[in-house]
Amino acid sequence: MKSMISDRSRGGPPRLQYARMCARRVLIVVMVCAVGPRATAAERAMPAATAAVADSAITSGRQRFEKSCAICHGLDARGNGPFADLLNVKPPNLTLLSRAQGGDFPFSRVYRRIDGRDLPLAHGTSAMPIWGARLKREGGDETYVRGRMFEIMLYIESLQQF
Repeated sequence: MKSMISDRSRGGPPRLQYARMCARRVLIVVMVCAVGPRATAAERAMPAATAAVADSAITSGRQRFEKSCAICHGLDARGNGPFADLLNVKPPNLTLLSRAQGGDFPFSRVYRRIDGRDLPLAHGTSAMPIWGARLKREGGDETYVRGRMFEIMLYIESLQQF
């Protein structure tokens, strides 16, 4: 895996290469599970298209991040957005999430934090908006909500520093 991250011949900065690689893996697993063992030749060729899908998801995630998250987390996701100094709780540096987890991106923790709908009320309200509820109002169904959050997570994963 290390050689893929440092190999610039594949295009883009190493963090973007890593994010593409992770997105491809997720999409391949989803497609293999959906297609099953009796795949046709065309269905087996589907993983070749995952790079474009991953790039599109990361681009959409970046746009959504810039629109909804950068005000607090900053355009560079380091917790230095224009509103950061106005908040009681400083927004975290989102580029260091994988480093803090030994190199593994904490998908489930990030998903729950972005979604915010299942946070325990015993600890008070969250300093961060409950984006799951906002996305639900915006798009209507749970598939839309999960898709948008997945795009944001792929984008955040592409920003990770190792």
